[in-house]
Amino acid sequence: MEVAGLTLVGGATFSCTYLLIRRILLSGFSHKISIDILCDLSLKIVSSLQAIASFTIGNIIATACQGNIMTDRHWLTNSYAVFALPYFVYDVVAMYEVHYHQYKEIQKKPLLFGIQHFLRRNKAMMIHHIVLPIIFYPAIILLRKGYGDFFVGIFYQIELAIPFIVFRGALAELNMKDTALYVISGLLMIVTFAVTRVTVFPYLYWKYSIHANISFWEVPWNIPIKCNVGCLIILVLQVYWLAIMVKGAVRVFYKMYITRISKKSSTE
Repeated sequence: MEVAGLTLVGGATFSCTYLLIRRILLSGFSHKISIDILCDLSLKIVSSLQAIASFTIGNIIATACQGNIMTDRHWLTNSYAVFALPYFVYDVVAMYEVHYHQYKEIQKKPLLFGIQHFLRRNKAMMIHHIVLPIIFYPAIILLRKGYGDFFVGIFYQIELAIPFIVFRGALAELNMKDTALYVISGLLMIVTFAVTRVTVFPYLYWKYSIHANISFWEVPWNIPIKCNVGCLIILVLQVYWLAIMVKGAVRVFYKMYITRISKKSSTE
């Protein structure tokens, strides 16, 4: 009953926050910005708020579980997993609303057509929103058997990169790609992503080596193989996304360099 209640509270919190922000943006900027962009900005704001909440809660958990990183417990570990589970459902619904306003051709079609249109264009995100809760929710709530709250707290903190990602996306939507703010936000996005989603894995192995009084290089041979495989899969995905971000940043800087050279040549 407590789990069901917390899940409902989470769903209501994310949905109501989105509706409130959307209403504020529509009432203040609908005459300047199209409804699809305003809805998408609302979506991005809620994503950022969820990420900040996840990071904050993760920091509280990890800080409280420094004594014994394997056995120390914190009530927020499981509670936040239950609370945040409906976020994935809310996010899909909100994304569909954005999609609905972006593609005028689906607005006069049956609902099923619109859903199929949406799924075809958001395959990667749908896989993410289905696979992530299916794997991580049982892992956090059931499979850990009460161990490793510290590690869960650290993983909650990897969401810190999200606000920088969505802020950069928002600047792009507002046609601000040529501004210094866009460049700075892109660099901050890359740095936070690298720290929170890539270097976090060596950090976790290092923390366990201290706990178990073994060398860093011995850790993979002293933990369950499923932990190594899971970390490797997640790490490969994060490195892949980081490479895409770095490639995009190089493209932006190269474009700026070419533009500057062109301007310099035209003035000579």
